[in-house]
Amino acid sequence: SGVNNWNNNQLLNWDNATNTESSMNMFYLNGTISLSDKSYVNTVFSLKNYETTDYNGGISSNYAVADKPWVDYGMRDEAWGSSTYYHRADGKQALSSQNVVYFTGHGYQSGSYSHRNESQTGLRLDYVNSIGKHEIKAGLESYTTKLRVYQISQGYEIYEQISKLDSDNSGSVSAEEVGDYNSDGSAGTASDLLDWEFSAYRNAYTTNIGYDIFGNESEDYSQNSHASAPGNPVSNRFYLQDQIEYSDVVIKAGLSFESWDPNTMGPDSDGDGKADDAGLSVINTVNNRIDRTGWKEVEAHTAILPRFGFAFPISDKTNFRAQYGSYWQEPTLSYVYLSDSRLAANVSQGNMVTTPNPAMKPEKTTSYEVGFTQQIGQSSALDIVGFYKEVRDYMQLVNRTIMLNGSEFSLAYYGTGDFGVTRGLSFNLSMRRVKGFLADFNYTWMEARGTGSDPASNFNIAWIGDEYPTVINRLDFDQTHTGSIIIDYRTQAKGLFSGLGGSAVYSFGSGQAYTPSAMVSTIFDRGWNRPLAAINSGSMPWYNNLDLRVDKKFAIGGYSVNVYALMLNALHQENVTSVQPTSGRADTDGWLSTAEGQIWLQSQSTLYPNADAEALYLDRVRNPSNWTAPRTLRVGLEANF
Repeated sequence: SGVNNWNNNQLLNWDNATNTESSMNMFYLNGTISLSDKSYVNTVFSLKNYETTDYNGGISSNYAVADKPWVDYGMRDEAWGSSTYYHRADGKQALSSQNVVYFTGHGYQSGSYSHRNESQTGLRLDYVNSIGKHEIKAGLESYTTKLRVYQISQGYEIYEQISKLDSDNSGSVSAEEVGDYNSDGSAGTASDLLDWEFSAYRNAYTTNIGYDIFGNESEDYSQNSHASAPGNPVSNRFYLQDQIEYSDVVIKAGLSFESWDPNTMGPDSDGDGKADDAGLSVINTVNNRIDRTGWKEVEAHTAILPRFGFAFPISDKTNFRAQYGSYWQEPTLSYVYLSDSRLAANVSQGNMVTTPNPAMKPEKTTSYEVGFTQQIGQSSALDIVGFYKEVRDYMQLVNRTIMLNGSEFSLAYYGTGDFGVTRGLSFNLSMRRVKGFLADFNYTWMEARGTGSDPASNFNIAWIGDEYPTVINRLDFDQTHTGSIIIDYRTQAKGLFSGLGGSAVYSFGSGQAYTPSAMVSTIFDRGWNRPLAAINSGSMPWYNNLDLRVDKKFAIGGYSVNVYALMLNALHQENVTSVQPTSGRADTDGWLSTAEGQIWLQSQSTLYPNADAEALYLDRVRNPSNWTAPRTLRVGLEANF
């Protein structure tokens, strides 16, 4: 299916959107064995596979990695009406013009290709036994993942390089045509051809995990073709928990023993036999390929994570509780698995690039929560919770001066170092169903502060090589006020109106954070967004949303069937999710109102009197993802067997 045309700026090129093929398959087998009237073992076996491929279906309907469709992306077909007719030459795509605000030029074809396959096998065992006042729980989990990735950012360059040497117009390059490419004194050898092909793919920014650089599936490492084994992370967890129930207090205590092994290689900086974060500070190449001399296995990460909580009644209608827990989160795999081909390209280019880090550590979270519940009357309860969460070892992008073949070189790669703190209060008033009505009211006050919100927070700083800020600011997801009101009604009537019900969910919240920035054109400027105030000191607009649902249950042949109509965003609110940092608005960056913007508009009206320059400009700025979805009506059928 076609992907979001707006993001590709396809206003003038609707017919040439890229294609995406994706699938997910999951299988679960759940079984319980009763050991006694007070103990049992539960087992869950799972298989999961996710695969997605982005490709140019307008040039080739083939999209499997084995088909290597990217080879054709750069070939110009001079026949009128062909998909690549508007290529300026082999490997030269149609240009975007400033005169039409840099919308993708007519006939432009995407030259990128991306494939990802992630399969996982999981096993979970849980043992539960009640012994007197104790409920003992113990269990283990193990998940093994296999990751294969093949991406080529500038696939059109492959045929461009072929066309330069393809003297017999065969569509491929022979060893004789590349000559003495590697300058070893012997021309037209298999080694010359391999080195030429390698350079072509490296310069096209190829990432290959579980493949060689040319897209052939591989299981092991090879320096010549930069083949790599698939990513194979293994996660294990063993936990032990005891819940003790006394007459006036309930205590829950436990330990979780967890490990995460990425099963990959990286440079070892201190000679201890394990790859480490500082290892990428020294990189060497041989014949344009990464030299893995001194590379070692990345050390498995382990942790003992305690959890403790207790609860007791203050009165017959009031309960108090508190809990503490320590957790971790494994890093996103795309930031961990380092393709030698990607690294070789990154250290050979002068532009800004980012590099994964095989020694990435999991993020660590410490959480505290205190709360109490007060029964109000016979049908309502008020629950108040205070929470505090601290996260350390957030991923961050860092620009470091490394030694590349004995010389200094600047390389930006991911590491850990940022931290964040989230704290707040939550109030919930719930009313159980009375005469068909049920209601729930929730309000949360929260603040989130830290040094970085996501791994890309420091991208611009890494780009220009500036000092990294260490001050604590609002995080991107900081949202001071959020709340919701839920009302549900189920009719108690018999006959025609039996099983009829309806619900309304109203939610609201204050705006998330953004950083006010100096006025520039979002379209024509370099996009560095120089801050005018503290990081994330601005707030987006508040939002509010109402969802309505009506449903009717029927009994057909002993089965339950539910027919429903669901209206999302019933009030048709234009709720903002992202703003332009120069204006604080979602619909404009404000540049057209400046003197410079007015001069541009006047020049465009003179040069192109029949074109609406302002509308074209705003079309580029107004990303549909800046707003939530409009009013949407869904009608459906649910069946329970």
